[in-house]
Amino acid sequence: MNKEELKKILKLHGRWLRGEANGMRANLHGADLRGANLSGMDLCRANLSGADLGRADLRGANLSGMDLCRANLSGADLCRADLRGANLSGADLDFSCWPLWCGSLNVKADEALVGQLLFHVYDLAKSSGVDIKTVAKQKKLINKSSPVIKHNKERVK
Repeated sequence: MNKEELKKILKLHGRWLRGEANGMRANLHGADLRGANLSGMDLCRANLSGADLGRADLRGANLSGMDLCRANLSGADLCRADLRGANLSGADLDFSCWPLWCGSLNVKADEALVGQLLFHVYDLAKSSGVDIKTVAKQKKLINKSSPVIKHNKERVK
């Protein structure tokens, strides 16, 4: 897909999001978007399942409600990206940046991605001398976190 085709699809998607005539939801299923600059774009509810977004610039992009199932996000810059409600089942996030603000809450993921994120949390705790070996200690730390305290997310019981 060349830049002009992508630009046209994203323009129609913007119209669709605003409810304008001649708008169309972006369907970029399987598209080759390696290295694409999509920073700041509103891609809310677009279909990018199976798309190759390796090394794509998605900084500050609205990816909420997107279908990114089986997408390659390896090396993608997701800094400040809004992933709320996105489907990342089977997505490859190696060498990408996981946003740690509320924009990464309510994401749908598979066991592999959850396991990958948990490994990084475990490794961070281990190298920092923080004991998280018991469930009780994990709950205590989670309940002290920003999403629970500042954003009123449900406490872990």
